[in-house]
Amino acid sequence: MAARGTAPGHDGRISAVIDFGDLTCGDPATDLSVAWMLSTAQQRTALRQAYGRAEDATWERGRGWRPPCPWSS
Repeated sequence: MAARGTAPGHDGRISAVIDFGDLTCGDPATDLSVAWMLSTAQQRTALRQAYGRAEDATWERGRGWRPPCPWSS
């Protein structure tokens, strides 16, 4: 079940999902945590260079936000 307006559709099919799960967090590290969950070390290096504005502390907080899982290190 989705709140009205959070699953926009077209022709009766969902075309997007708007997730407000970490909206109030206010810490960019929550966005960077995906690098630790889904990327290899080489990919994380490239992502960090492309992102450009992550200080060491922000980057490490992103690592801390990731859930414990066997494929993230």
